[in-house]
Amino acid sequence: MKAMLTVLIFLISFSFAFSQKSELKEINEKFRNGESVWQVIYNGSVVGEFWPIRGLNLITNQTNPELFIDNVSLDIIHKKFGGIAMSPDGMTKASVSGYVMEGKSLANGIPCGDGNIYNYGIVVVDKGFNITFTHNLEINDFDSYYQNCLERKATLFFLPSIYRNGKSLVGVSSGSLDKVLIRRETKLKSNNWEQEVQIGVILFNKILSYQQIQEIILGLERNLSYAQSKTTHIYALDGGGAWGQSCKEVNGVVRLLGTRDPSVVTNYLVFY
Repeated sequence: MKAMLTVLIFLISFSFAFSQKSELKEINEKFRNGESVWQVIYNGSVVGEFWPIRGLNLITNQTNPELFIDNVSLDIIHKKFGGIAMSPDGMTKASVSGYVMEGKSLANGIPCGDGNIYNYGIVVVDKGFNITFTHNLEINDFDSYYQNCLERKATLFFLPSIYRNGKSLVGVSSGSLDKVLIRRETKLKSNNWEQEVQIGVILFNKILSYQQIQEIILGLERNLSYAQSKTTHIYALDGGGAWGQSCKEVNGVVRLLGTRDPSVVTNYLVFY
């Protein structure tokens, strides 16, 4: 009994220590939608930043080819679509006719991508602000699901899944990147328990392995007397200099982050 109690205390202590590894710290940068930029702190060091988002739009070199010629800078694209920030989604492959976004995708009801169905995570956006995270494994009949999204002019795109519904769906050593799209659920105790869905982008200061990314983000989990939170999805956006340029408009100024090779970029996610 004593040995079992010792093990139990150890596990509780370990769990508490793990949950305290990461935190979000609000900084003095605000988007036009009123949201703040948050530093991601891991083991006491700043490792990146978190952008909370409310809405999402997809633009591609198939639906808007005029925006993907070499002399169009990212800040021009950003201003045209009026978002708070932008990031590439990373689903790109080379083809005979150039670079094409991967996936049987939709941009506001317009078909785009290479038309293939991948065993990846799927993000669906209705009317710009109703964002759903799912996965090809969760859809029984993708063709019917896709047709339904097409008819209601939704946006649908694929992203590799690093973490979904409490488990990893990829080998933790199988990739690396510096940008992810995440979905979290938080419960704050006031008069009643209320659940809030938190969606956003994390940009890390350097390329990290999937294992490191999971460890940092899952370290945000809390289960305290006054608050609870958990991460439900971590989807890969991008990493590397060729596709990796993002931008954010904070305190009224557009800032470009990272670098890109315009000739290989196929798409961008515009955040609101």
